[in-house]
Amino acid sequence: MSLIDDIKRTYSLNDTFDSMVNGKFDFQRIVIKKRNGRPRIIYVPIKEVKIAQIYILQTYLQEYLASPFATAYENECSIVKNACLHEKQAHYCFLDIHHFFDSISLSKLETFLICNSQNKRFAQLSSDDRDFLFRMISYNDKIYQGSITSPHLANIYLSPFDKDMNILIKKMLPNGKYTRYSDDIVISSSENIPYIIVTKVSHMLSQYGLKLNSSKTHFTANSDHVKITGINLCSNEFGIKHSRPTVNTKFKKELKHDLYRLIFKKDSFELINHVEGCMYYLKMVQPSYYKFLNKKYQSNGKDAIEIIKEYQRNNEHK
Repeated sequence: MSLIDDIKRTYSLNDTFDSMVNGKFDFQRIVIKKRNGRPRIIYVPIKEVKIAQIYILQTYLQEYLASPFATAYENECSIVKNACLHEKQAHYCFLDIHHFFDSISLSKLETFLICNSQNKRFAQLSSDDRDFLFRMISYNDKIYQGSITSPHLANIYLSPFDKDMNILIKKMLPNGKYTRYSDDIVISSSENIPYIIVTKVSHMLSQYGLKLNSSKTHFTANSDHVKITGINLCSNEFGIKHSRPTVNTKFKKELKHDLYRLIFKKDSFELINHVEGCMYYLKMVQPSYYKFLNKKYQSNGKDAIEIIKEYQRNNEHK
């Protein structure tokens, strides 16, 4: 039975699925503005391709494990966990992989998957099924932002790099730590981090067809707080630096303003989803402050998050 037949049987699909995935299909092109004002292009595939990607990910790709140093996209990983792995350090180096997904070539990825397919279901695929698999996960011979499979593929492709990086950091900085959150590399240590480490990382990445974005390389040392993948690490109540994850003051101020408008002024209802998302983000990063706001903006015996959910339900029924 072919891979297409397996997918059809699993999801009870008819022959329309064959014609959609075997023909030429279009992608929805979405442009999102980055913080620096430059565009980020996301390609969204048709529904049938998404179904195929889910099956491929769950059946074939998840057998390949990401390294423990990859802190994005995997189970029990988050930006908070990534930041907290670098707690209580004094020196930090931040690096960025240039055009991460777009720079991973399909041929290199295919070679990696085949060479590491021993005792995996991927090894049992026929050449036709492999061709179909790679057509489902790629666009213009690259993996791409918008694909369900791209995040995990990128992680397993760089798994050997992550392990080699950890060995390098432990060798150069005995108490050093290394993580990679997608394209963001963080190196931390209680000791000074020599600049030569950037050259070494750049050389190692080149073996994977990748390179650093030099404009985003920076070091920081002995600061009162440090921002790692958007999370601030500040001093705790005992004065120990970089030991308490927090959200920034501007975020808190804007969230309080929005909560007040929603709950007490009963306007700005277009912000309901945004405010709910901000509250759950706060709960993840700084749960004590989440509890404080929940109580502060109580109304009629209901916590703030309960009121927001109630507003959502009411809006859905209008």
